[in-house]
This record gives sequence, structure tokens and C-alpha cells, in this order.
Amino acid sequence: MEVKKSAETAENAKLEKAEAIIKIKQLESNFDEERKRHEALSSSTNEKWKREFDEVKEKFEKEKQILQVKVFTGTDHSR
Repeated sequence: MEVKKSAETAENAKLEKAEAIIKIKQLESNFDEERKRHEALSSSTNEKWKREFDEVKEKFEKEKQILQVKVFTGTDHSR
């Protein structure tokens, strides 16, 4: 009877260990998927911000050039 109980306890411990290993693998997989999703979202957001920044920078550079022409030529082309 004692041997049978010890064998059952050992078997239960092995089963619990196997279940824990499976859960760990699932958690690692879920974490990896979430990390990839966040990286993709972050990358996409960063690219959007960079495009918007570049557009604004280009707009201001053009305006700066127009103003420099006005300053150096002493003319006002807006009239």
C-alpha cells in the first residue's frame, strides 16, 4: 500500500511538472507574440512620426528659403 501511494505521489509530481513546463512554454510563446506585436506597432508609429516630422521640416525649409530671398533681395513677393 505504501509503495503504491509513493508511486502515485511520484507520478502526480511528474504530471504537475509536465503541466508546469507546458504552461511556461505557453507563457513564453504569448510573451514573444506580444513583444513582436508591440515592436511592429512601435516601428509603425515611429515611421509615421518621422514622415510627419520630415513633411513639417520640408515645409519650414521652403518657408525659410522664401524669407531668405526676401531678406537678401529686399523685396516682398507677397504684394
